[in-house]
Amino acid sequence: MLITGLLLTEVPKSDGERLFLYQIFYGVCFVLTLLQVYIFSRINLQQSTREDTRPAFSILNSSVLKELVSNKPYFIFCICGFAFFFAWQMGWPLLSIYFIRYAGLNEFQIGLLSVVTGITQFLTYSVWNRQIDKKGCMAIIIFGAAGLAINPFFFTTKLNFAGRLPE
Repeated sequence: MLITGLLLTEVPKSDGERLFLYQIFYGVCFVLTLLQVYIFSRINLQQSTREDTRPAFSILNSSVLKELVSNKPYFIFCICGFAFFFAWQMGWPLLSIYFIRYAGLNEFQIGLLSVVTGITQFLTYSVWNRQIDKKGCMAIIIFGAAGLAINPFFFTTKLNFAGRLPE
């Protein structure tokens, strides 16, 4: 991430060259994705020696779908999770607009921000596990969901107070 950000910031002399470099990176990522699919398709899973009488899992399997719908708490959890993450993704364009247009970050700085975010997630993983053990899973889910839900609000209010809310 840092290398691609640095290359996208330092190498191109014009926007046309920058777009061409983006196209090269997208092409390389596409080829690597095809390679990954090929490698994973070559993995042979060992069959279990015990007899499994349960039907194979498939969302199209009517018994699995009936069981999912009949388990009301889990079904409600799935619906709420889908709605939350769909709504959460709606805030990402605001974040991108803020980083690029108003904070003036270039590709290297955005890459650096992504790397720091990933490292922070990695380092705080055990902290969240300890908090789940202390306070319970539901309390931490509510706390985390509240933090994620109010994040776009802070970006819009910051842009609005600065008089720079995009039209």
